Amino acid sequence: MENVKPLFPRRCKRTREKENPCCEKHNQLQALFCEEDLELLCPQCIISSNHQGHSLVPIQQSADHHRKKLQNYMRILRKQEKEATERAEIDTYQLYSVEEEVHRQEQYSHLDYQCFKYFLQKEYRADFLRLNDAELEAMHLLAKQETMLSDITSAMNDLLQEVLKKCGQADAELVAEVDSIDKRHDELKAPTLFSVEIVEDCFSLTRQHFGLQTMTHHFKVDLTLNPESAYPDLIILEDRQMVMYGKMTANSLQNPETLISYPAVLSIEGFGAGRHFWEVEIRGTGEWALSLGRGCGLTNDAVALSSRDAKRLLQHQMPTDVSHKTHNVMRIGTFLDFELGEMSYYHMETRSHLQTVTGDFTGKFWPCFAIGSPSTTLTISSVTDD
Repeated sequence: MENVKPLFPRRCKRTREKENPCCEKHNQLQALFCEEDLELLCPQCIISSNHQGHSLVPIQQSADHHRKKLQNYMRILRKQEKEATERAEIDTYQLYSVEEEVHRQEQYSHLDYQCFKYFLQKEYRADFLRLNDAELEAMHLLAKQETMLSDITSAMNDLLQEVLKKCGQADAELVAEVDSIDKRHDELKAPTLFSVEIVEDCFSLTRQHFGLQTMTHHFKVDLTLNPESAYPDLIILEDRQMVMYGKMTANSLQNPETLISYPAVLSIEGFGAGRHFWEVEIRGTGEWALSLGRGCGLTNDAVALSSRDAKRLLQHQMPTDVSHKTHNVMRIGTFLDFELGEMSYYHMETRSHLQTVTGDFTGKFWPCFAIGSPSTTLTISSVTDD
């Protein structure tokens, strides 16, 4: 304890010296602070130094002023730190979003590459078979032509020998038999030559065709019509793949659970996210429409693609005679992309894009099929990769 006691006076002295600093030059307490030179001053320093005319403030007053200034800095720094943290979080989220988008596009690129590779392999096999058939046909024609030329050449040689023989006969004998030579010469016709040509078949892969390869291969879904959602004037076949128009009989009452108030039917399968592709075959010249429905009918987008739209769009894409033939039977592909908020329609025979409808696809939706004429039937088709 005796060794500890002497420490207290020295600690208190250092504390007092810190709280009341003493001028090393004049050995007097420093009570003032020069705001211009930022120095602590004693009374003697004020007289003997170059601080005359400067702003001299008591130390406590100056400390209070600078303490408030530092506290203001703290508030500003905390605010800036918070903003920087929030910005860092936003940047982190954006970086994550970019990485997700890059990953998504990489997956799409891989899928497109696989589909493109599959398409090229199919085209190669088809082209190989076409060229092989063309080669066999050309060989057959050439063999036939070779036989014909051989027969004609042999007949010409025989006739030439006969002519040479007749030339050596006596005049009377020559004149008597020259008629047979003339007939044989007239009957001898030049051969008909076949022209063998291998037609070069070039194919082009449009963006719509390229996209369809991915859609039909990776996003195809099987749909089934829901009779409970159908309008009473519609007839759903037993396999629930075809719908046709038929007037409601007197004994047919409106199903109170029917979800649609016009000639349409929903599928049993509904979707709330992801990407989905389905295909329908439409026969007849009557009115029809394809769209999406919620649980109580169509979306706010109403009819997304109608028969009139399809006919009008096809007329711009094909010659008139071809377009007219496609009106009686059409295969329409529908691609629903929740992430992009798009629903696109394709004419499957021509692999052409008809139109794309955008919207806020939030919640669950059901594919909706509407027909308004007894001459029209609509069938859900099995999606193929052709």
